[in-house]
Amino acid sequence: MMERIDWEVIKNYKALTTKSGENLYMSLLERFKTNIFDELKSLKEFQETESYDELARLSHKLKSSTGNLGMLSASETLNEIEESITVHKKQDFSYFQGLVLRVETEVNLLLQEISEKV
Repeated sequence: MMERIDWEVIKNYKALTTKSGENLYMSLLERFKTNIFDELKSLKEFQETESYDELARLSHKLKSSTGNLGMLSASETLNEIEESITVHKKQDFSYFQGLVLRVETEVNLLLQEISEKV
């Protein structure tokens, strides 16, 4: 089974600080937390309204930010959403409903697990 969290990425970020002396990983994580719940809401709305271009675009953006934070399982699912739309031209309401739900669940679990360990 694939690793859910890339602890090496987190370890490397934690070794770095921002100009103000703040831990870089914690700074990125806090910024991520301020936006992610609105973005997950938008992801769900795009899925429910079958706005596939917007769903692919937001999935691409979130894939990058979750990947940069070491959230492998969420990043992988977001990549699946994006590629299903852009590469495979898939338009299947219940398929994307399941993937969006998985992203929401994973992000919440990953945030909890990372917060407990860093």
